[in-house]
Amino acid sequence: MDPESKKSIDLINDTLASNIQFIHGDSLKTVPKHEGTADLAWVDGGHDYTTAIGDLKNCADKDIPHLLFDDTNMEPVQNAMIDFLKDSPDYRLIWASPDIRGTVYMSKIPMEDNEKK
Repeated sequence: MDPESKKSIDLINDTLASNIQFIHGDSLKTVPKHEGTADLAWVDGGHDYTTAIGDLKNCADKDIPHLLFDDTNMEPVQNAMIDFLKDSPDYRLIWASPDIRGTVYMSKIPMEDNEKK
């Protein structure tokens, strides 16, 4: 939500507008208002449980099949991810990075179907 980050977002959107759209703002407000569909969401929101679980649920409500989620090395965010996976049986943890940020990939698409594409 930092105004300076909007410059980078505008540059990316201007360059890759046909493939990727970055939306600047509070994800708890922007995701529910987003019109249209998305194949993938990268969730990099607040580092508290309420924001993290809200972001994940909002993406699931939008039926986004692929979720990248980071900062899971932080306990509140990790707990939100664990609770989301327990409460959202359609989503599966596909991959977890050993990096310091704790980035994970979750998908509603069975892995064998992903590999066919």
